[in-house]
Amino acid sequence: MKNFPMPPIFTVQGLQQALIPDKLVRFITEFQIPFVQSLSFIVTGLVITHPSKAALLTHSAQTVQTIQTARMTVLPTLTAHAIQTASPIASAAGRSLAFIDNKPVSLAELAPLLLEAAGGQALLEITLDRRLEARVAQARITIEPAAIEAERQSLTRTMAAASDNDTAAVVLERIKAQRGLGERRFAALLRRNAMLRTLVKETIILSEEILTQTHQALFGPQVTIRIITVATQQEATAAATSLKAAPVANLEHAFTELAMTTSTDSSSGLGGLVPAFALADPNMPLSMRSAAAGTPPGTLSAVFQLDNGYGLMLVKSRTDGDGSSLQSKRAEVMAAARSRQERLAMERLARLIGSEPGVMITDGSLQWSVKSGGFELRP
Repeated sequence: MKNFPMPPIFTVQGLQQALIPDKLVRFITEFQIPFVQSLSFIVTGLVITHPSKAALLTHSAQTVQTIQTARMTVLPTLTAHAIQTASPIASAAGRSLAFIDNKPVSLAELAPLLLEAAGGQALLEITLDRRLEARVAQARITIEPAAIEAERQSLTRTMAAASDNDTAAVVLERIKAQRGLGERRFAALLRRNAMLRTLVKETIILSEEILTQTHQALFGPQVTIRIITVATQQEATAAATSLKAAPVANLEHAFTELAMTTSTDSSSGLGGLVPAFALADPNMPLSMRSAAAGTPPGTLSAVFQLDNGYGLMLVKSRTDGDGSSLQSKRAEVMAAARSRQERLAMERLARLIGSEPGVMITDGSLQWSVKSGGFELRP
């Protein structure tokens, strides 16, 4: 949802493009709409959950803006790991990269434009890569090919669980194309996640409280809603007043039309429709879950506050869950809980590493890209 808290360190244009978000799976595979950036927390490792619930648990809460295509697709793969292996940039320095009407285009001509278009994103990825490499070396950890392959398989499983129509490979290629993840940049991303996961995995502690929460999120009561989010309480109240005047039989139609024309949420194009989510799902804002729990199906909620605005929802339906006990689902719940806790720990470590001082920028075009993109890279 658009009105949920932003991470304290990085903007969406920054760290999320460096690390694959699982929220995008739901938008691309279920709704077939252009890729948008979204998160209430920055996602690194993709959560592996109960297959039928994968899209639900990957529903991050805040969608901020459509990605600028140039930031994702223009810049070649300037990651530290790629540069160490085989950099096309280095080999291109003394030759023409393209021809326009038989006239050559050189790297010197392209470089300032590339730096402005996506230099900040590339610099962030290089920063994360170098600092992660230093940490694993200091810890005397070797990132084996199997660890990188495990990240690829994790991503593939998540894609397969989230897509009903396309194969995981098709969805993955679509996402890679829309995010400018070429061969080298995608390989660097997988290695980055493998390094993060290796560094945090021994710190994960699964308490009974975490397991209970995860069990409820996977198998407990769920609701399906339509939502309208706006900037002010006055706007939300006005929307509620307008909808209360609509005939009961026409309420959902009226809500859908109003959501499409006034809501600031990413779901506005779908008439505010949010797929089923668990009332205990910690990924969803507490105020939103409370409003859903206290609203009978087919009726409007009271106006509720979000971190960056106000919301109003229509509860479409509610299910009671499968009635299973934690003990009967313990192995599955533990796997899902560990995946989520690892992901959160990876996010925290990435923020910490990226926010450390030591990044000096001496090029004007690159400085502009970093500043305009909101990348928090500190000298």
